[in-house]
Amino acid sequence: MAMTQRSHDAPDVVSGNGHEHAIAYTGTSQEIYGAKATINVWDPSIDESNEFSLSQIWVLSGSFDGSDLNSIEAGWQVSPELYGDSNPRLFTYWTSDAYQATGCYNLLCSGFIQTNNKIAIGAAISPISSVSGSQFDITILIWKVSIH
Repeated sequence: MAMTQRSHDAPDVVSGNGHEHAIAYTGTSQEIYGAKATINVWDPSIDESNEFSLSQIWVLSGSFDGSDLNSIEAGWQVSPELYGDSNPRLFTYWTSDAYQATGCYNLLCSGFIQTNNKIAIGAAISPISSVSGSQFDITILIWKVSIH
């Protein structure tokens, strides 16, 4: 059996506006068609009605400086305002113009095409992880599919 060693370099961590992000970059000359993440699922307490918490894989191209930013996001989120409860739920989000006029959660607008009817986007996730107890993950794969 061959063993390969993985790099354990920590990604960049960016904080601002009450958000914290861990970021991994690819080389600018590489063409990337997808990404995959395994995310531990929790149910954080949300104290304010307009707040939410999430853990996601966030695939970007373009820049935040202009209107050319494209974003596909997927993971779990607790958002009482969006879902009406405090359960962690599977979500997707997209934008094609730096969050200016396009984009939305899940299947609430056109633009995101769900290709698997066995996955309920927006559904509550269970079981969830507990401190010093069992840990539960979801694995998300985002992949560019050519439509002919």
